Amino acid sequence: MKARSLIAAALVAAGSSVALVLPQAASAAPRAHHRISIRATPNPALAGDDVVIGGRLSGPANVGRRVLLYHEPALQHVFTLVETTKTIAGGFYGFNRLPGVVDTNRKFFVISDGVVSRVVRERVEALVDLNAPGNTNVTTGVPMVFTGTVDPPHVGGTLLLQRQNAVIGGDDWHTIGHGTIGAGGAFSITHTFVVPGDANIRVLLRPDVLNVRSPSEPISLQISQKQNPNLSINSSVDPIAEGGSTTISGTLTSGASGVLVTLLGHTHTSSGFTPIATAPTTTGGAYSFAPQSPVLNTFYKVQAAASPAVHSAVLFEGVKSVVTATASPTTVMIGQTVTFTGGVTPNKTGHIIYLQRLGKDGDFHTVETGTVGAGSLYTITHQVVDLGTGTDTFRTLVPGGPDNQNGASPTIPITITPNVAPLS
Repeated sequence: MKARSLIAAALVAAGSSVALVLPQAASAAPRAHHRISIRATPNPALAGDDVVIGGRLSGPANVGRRVLLYHEPALQHVFTLVETTKTIAGGFYGFNRLPGVVDTNRKFFVISDGVVSRVVRERVEALVDLNAPGNTNVTTGVPMVFTGTVDPPHVGGTLLLQRQNAVIGGDDWHTIGHGTIGAGGAFSITHTFVVPGDANIRVLLRPDVLNVRSPSEPISLQISQKQNPNLSINSSVDPIAEGGSTTISGTLTSGASGVLVTLLGHTHTSSGFTPIATAPTTTGGAYSFAPQSPVLNTFYKVQAAASPAVHSAVLFEGVKSVVTATASPTTVMIGQTVTFTGGVTPNKTGHIIYLQRLGKDGDFHTVETGTVGAGSLYTITHQVVDLGTGTDTFRTLVPGGPDNQNGASPTIPITITPNVAPLS
C-alpha cells in the first residue's frame, strides 16, 4: 500500500481531494531513481479537439515499462483508469485522446511502476457559435435577434452579448445583453442599436466547472440611421475591403430633377461632416455620386439644396482591413510547429491579430494571439496537434475597431502527417 499512499499524497498536494480507483498493478513499490513527467497538448483545447498526453519515465530500465493513464472528468470527482501503454526508447510515452473525447475540463495523471506524475489540468473551451446574420447592415431602432448554439449545451446557463470597445488595436469588450441557454444549447438574444457606426459583436460563456471562458467568433455590423423618407441614401457595397470602392446613391422623393445634392462625410477622427462631392438629381429625383474609396470607416449623409434643406439619414460605410498570410512549412508531422507571416493594410502596427483554425463545428476559433509589428507585418508560430491527420485549415484575422472593420486572410490548408517521435 506504500505506492497508494504516495499517490494519494501527491494528489492532495496537487489540490485534489477526490477518490482514486487503482488496479492491482498500480500498487507496486516505486522504483528507485524513477520520475515520470506529463504534459497535455494543446492546453487549452476546443471541445471535441484531439488531445495528446505524453511525457517521459526517467531512470534506469525505463523502456517497455507499463504506463497507466487516469482522468477525472468535470463533476465526476473520481479518478479512473482510461488507458495503458508502454514506454519506448528514452522512456517516452504518449496517449492520444481522439476527436470528440475531451469536451469539458478534466484532470490527468499517469503511474508507472508505482511512480506517480503530477496532475495536469486540461482546460477546454466550449464551442460557442454565433450565427452571422444574412445581412450585416443594421438600422437603428430596429430590434436584431442574435442566435446560436453552445456545445456542450450548458442548458440554463447565461450567455453575455458583448460589443467591442472603440479602442484602436485593443481587445476589450463590454456587455450589452444577456441570454439563457436552452435545450440543445440553443440561445436567442435580442438587442436594439441606437447609434450609427460599426459594431463588433460576440457572445461569451463565462468560465464554470465544465469549461473555461469561451467566446464566439465576432461578427462585424454596419449600423446606419433609419432612412429619411424625403431623401434616401444607399451604398452599393457595404462593407468594402480597403482599396475597394462603393457608389452612394438615393432618391429625393419630391421627384424634382436638377436639384443639387451634396455628399458629406467624416471618420471617427473628425469632428463633423465635410463636403465630398456634388451631383444633380435626375428624372424622378434620383442621384448618384462617383465611386468612393474610403480607407477608413466613414459616415456619409446627403444634403439637398431644397428650400428648406433636406438631409438624409446617416449611412455608415464599413472598410475592412486586408490581411495577407503565408505559412511555412505547409506539411508537418503532429507536434511540429508552423510559422504564419503576413501583413495588414491599412497600417495596423501595434494592433492585436489572431491565428484561427477551422473547427469541427464549421466555425473558425482562435488558437494563438499575436501583435502586428513594424511595417504592419506579423509572425505567429503554432504547434499542430491533430490526431486525425489529414488537413487543418487556418487563417489570420485582425479584429475591427473605429478605424476599420475586421479583416481575415485567405484560408491556408496545412497537411498533417503521423509523427513517430514522442510529444513530450
